[in-house]
Amino acid sequence: MSSSCSSHSPLFSSRPCSNFPNQQLGRVMIQRTDSLSFRSPVQEDGKTLDIFLRFFYPSTLSEDRSFESLIGVMAVLTVARKYSLDLLERKVCKALVDPKFLLAEPLSCFAIARYARFEHETMIAARYTLREPLIPARFLGIDLTTASDLLASLTYHQRCSIAVEPLRPSQFTRLQLVVL
Repeated sequence: MSSSCSSHSPLFSSRPCSNFPNQQLGRVMIQRTDSLSFRSPVQEDGKTLDIFLRFFYPSTLSEDRSFESLIGVMAVLTVARKYSLDLLERKVCKALVDPKFLLAEPLSCFAIARYARFEHETMIAARYTLREPLIPARFLGIDLTTASDLLASLTYHQRCSIAVEPLRPSQFTRLQLVVL
């Protein structure tokens, strides 16, 4: 993993393979098992690591991998941040504005983008939340949303509703059009 990740992460690029003795790095033990390989216990589960590592398989470096769910997006975002993988973090940004997620789960996209401090993606997701009820039901990422973020979203929703109110034809206007 270190050779593939080294070009994308300061964590891996600053530690060349040949200089690794057995050492403690934070809570992770790096052990030299032979001249080229290392074992490092990680906290992520197998599914998260599978999604994460698929972005570094040689066959996927040339193609743009996509996410199957927002749960995968969150898992990869967490790992990308943990290991300072900026390239992978940018792929997460793209996934959050993918229409398949925005149309199905705009509130979750908003919560994740806001939590990750992706300004552009937060604004795009906020526009898609306008299609949702003013008081949202429980959604993925609600625990990532602060009260002030939710209030900002509700205020945005209300302001947009007020702004489009004059554009909505009144009942009286409709009756006049039918008679004429």
